[in-house]
Amino acid sequence: MSRKKAKKSNTPQIGIFIDKKSANYNRLILEILFSQQMEAWQIAEAILRKKDPNISKEIKEVRRYHTQKIYSVIQRKNGRLEDLRNKGYIGEENGVWNLTKKGFIALSIEKPDLVNNEIQKNKNLLLESFQKRITSMPNGMAKVALGIHIDFSEIKPYFEKVDKLSLFHMFIEEAKTLLSEGIELDRISESDFEAIVMNKLSFSKKA
Repeated sequence: MSRKKAKKSNTPQIGIFIDKKSANYNRLILEILFSQQMEAWQIAEAILRKKDPNISKEIKEVRRYHTQKIYSVIQRKNGRLEDLRNKGYIGEENGVWNLTKKGFIALSIEKPDLVNNEIQKNKNLLLESFQKRITSMPNGMAKVALGIHIDFSEIKPYFEKVDKLSLFHMFIEEAKTLLSEGIELDRISESDFEAIVMNKLSFSKKA
């Protein structure tokens, strides 16, 4: 087995990237929203550019026809945007779509090179948001998913000392472990998944 194939086979599977009919659209939507927030039609235009870089050479009517076909797939009821929103990977406000932290995590696992390169270049704002989420965890004990109780007062002092890039990489590696152990990212809330990962990571640092 080649190194490339071995690496791919060791990547935890995330539900939205499994089904062949929807996986490509899901992947492209997360990639596009990683860079900036967009309206649905803008997302459709961006998908078309990624799928066919030569489309810019076509006349306006041809570009609009192909964009409309993509738009109908992502915007219709139970389309790609609605499905990703219902599963917590993207959000929408006043017609503008954005990538959530859960979407950020999924993209970081599925397309690590893309995310790492973007972070190195631009220090993506989602990385800032990620660190704020971790360091703003409540003090004391709290109940999260699967009946797990977490003592945040024991976790926060350690993670507040770690720089945000290192914290991000540690988080992603621990997230991959949990997904490999059977947690379904499609079915767990963003906040519960974050809390479980941080709890597991904190135990590994204490060991």
